[in-house]
Amino acid sequence: TNDHSYNNSDALQQWLSQKPLGHQTIVQFDIKLPDAVYEKGEKVWIYRRTAWHVGTIITPKAGGKYSIEIHGEEGKRFQIGHKYIRKFKRAKQEKAKERAAIAAHHLKAPLLDSLVSMNQAGFPPTNIRVVKEMGEGCVAVMFWETGSIIVMYDGRNHIDANIFSIHDWEGRRMGKEFKNHVTESIPMLSATARDEQPRGTGRVVNFEYDLLSRHETPVWATIPPPDNKKPEKERKSGAKAKVEKKKKKKKEKNASSM
Repeated sequence: TNDHSYNNSDALQQWLSQKPLGHQTIVQFDIKLPDAVYEKGEKVWIYRRTAWHVGTIITPKAGGKYSIEIHGEEGKRFQIGHKYIRKFKRAKQEKAKERAAIAAHHLKAPLLDSLVSMNQAGFPPTNIRVVKEMGEGCVAVMFWETGSIIVMYDGRNHIDANIFSIHDWEGRRMGKEFKNHVTESIPMLSATARDEQPRGTGRVVNFEYDLLSRHETPVWATIPPPDNKKPEKERKSGAKAKVEKKKKKKKEKNASSM
């Protein structure tokens, strides 16, 4: 195919109509639950061959594995990985989860610490104006002159941060640095996802820095040439005229040479 195989004038029109007005970043954090500790001789649940079985810890092995004996299969020992073992008493397991969760009223201080460290790194002063505890979780709204951050905590093991700035460069930097400073202030948090997208009008899908050279035609934009096809009669008459013109020139050349 050649450059004019497809008419992408509609795509070019959409490209030119975009008006990015801001930069949005969504960052997701999960609370890293501490690994349960299993002792020698402890009764546990073991997942093996698509089913859970009751067993006993014989000895811990290297690499987070355990030598285990399944009840009903005495004399046989299996090496099972940590993720396939659960506490036998559910109450102990639930208490471990509760200890791992961050209380909503304890979330504000680490967030403030992370924002203070960001301010010291050259970011604009940020104010926390709303901290609303909802159930066991909370919602915190932080904003400055050119942007905002909304943090939502589910009260268990997940935190979402919605970061927005009207400046593209600030939004990109803020999203990255917010993730770094928060994980440093709250070590038990682990960033699991970060997604960036432009916000604006005109079916915007590109960031501002992608559109800096919009006065130039993008390399992918190929405008098909106008249809130069003429009616058959015109084409035939045109070809005939060319032949007659060549004959006339030839006669004139012969006449001048005589």
